Amino acid sequence: MTLQIHESLVANLLDPVLAGRILRSEEMDGYAAQFGEVAKGIQRKQDDGPWAITLNSFQPVETVFDDNLIKFRVSTQRLEREDQSLPHTATVEASYRLVQSDGTIQLERQGDLNVEFTGKVQQGTRGVVLRTFLKNKFEQLFREKLFDSPVRWSDRLPEQFKDLQLCAVGIDDGWLQLQIR
Repeated sequence: MTLQIHESLVANLLDPVLAGRILRSEEMDGYAAQFGEVAKGIQRKQDDGPWAITLNSFQPVETVFDDNLIKFRVSTQRLEREDQSLPHTATVEASYRLVQSDGTIQLERQGDLNVEFTGKVQQGTRGVVLRTFLKNKFEQLFREKLFDSPVRWSDRLPEQFKDLQLCAVGIDDGWLQLQIR
């Protein structure tokens, strides 16, 4: 059996929840309770001053399935950090390769996190400071290995499907294909 998942699935699920949301440093504990393990990645450190990241109002999170990679993109509308503000869009992107081993899967990041701003704001001290800030925040979310430990496929299935085995994975042209038997 082949299960096909289109790259638009993640955006369609997360858009109603995250579009236009303002992530504030002082509310991170609440996000962790609301969104679970995923939100724990962007922790507030004690030495951090107040900060806020306004997510894009349309498709703030996108996935791209291509060339055996899964790319995650987070788009922001505005960044604020203490007394600095950047009212321009930024995109943070991480690419992952799905690795199968002994019945488990893991997403391993390929290369560095990419942070891009639109317009002239990429240059200058302010751009460097805000790029570094964004990179540091999202490095915690888009770790080298996305899962704390490899995920055992059968542990995530309902009881009646525990005998199904993941045989092969294909990632290309917008589709994630899982071969199951």
